Amino acid sequence: NEYKSYLRMPEIGSYMAQSITPLDDLTKALASPDNEDHVAAVMEDYIMTLQKKFCDELAAVDGSDFRIDRWERPTGGGGVSCVLQDSKVFEKAGVNISVVHGILSKPAIQQMKSRGLYHFPVPVPVPVFE
Repeated sequence: NEYKSYLRMPEIGSYMAQSITPLDDLTKALASPDNEDHVAAVMEDYIMTLQKKFCDELAAVDGSDFRIDRWERPTGGGGVSCVLQDSKVFEKAGVNISVVHGILSKPAIQQMKSRGLYHFPVPVPVPVFE
């Protein structure tokens, strides 16, 4: 498997904020490729780790700390917004991620259909993971 060398267990401090999925659940899903949440866990770990790398590099250039806002989505998931504003080098810099899941709404499906991105009948509920 190509990405096995990438896999590692997440640690507190390896992300800009607490993981969106509870850390114990994320760790269990990452440890078991047969877990139904494994691929989603790999993706969450990857984007949260990448966000930290981007923020660390930008902070090193700027010499300022990011303002961090962790948010939750009532219907599933959440995100982490990291912003530098009026700092030494950057007027404004942001590195934001979201990990959301739930059912794709009818208006979202209609919008996707109008752009040719959705090819199923509208009444079908569509699970979402981004």
